[in-house]
Amino acid sequence: MAIKNAFKELGIESHQRVVVSGVGCSGKASQYIDGYAAETLHGRTLPFATGVKITKPELTVMAV
Repeated sequence: MAIKNAFKELGIESHQRVVVSGVGCSGKASQYIDGYAAETLHGRTLPFATGVKITKPELTVMAV
């Protein structure tokens, strides 16, 4: 809920954000937040999120 509230307070619309999570405990986090999402392999969350940000710098990328 805090993440959703932060996006709302910052005015970041769902089409402007990407939530990247790994499999395991945080794997479903991306499913609870509206916007683009990716569920990656163990240990690949940060490299994937970095790649998204490099490719689409206008998006807000959050790694969980």
